Amino acid sequence: MATYESARLHEVTALPLRTMASPLEVMLEAGALPVERPGRYDIRAMLLRGEAMRP
Repeated sequence: MATYESARLHEVTALPLRTMASPLEVMLEAGALPVERPGRYDIRAMLLRGEAMRP
């Protein structure tokens, strides 16, 4: 969270953070970080392409 807060404010961020809001969500809502692919992100997506994975 501190990394995103630092990127959002363009300055060094002191720890512990005093904000309760997610800096990433604030940046997305403000349009400062454009969404390239809308929808939920799944880190396993690369594993599911082209593989016949079964539960």
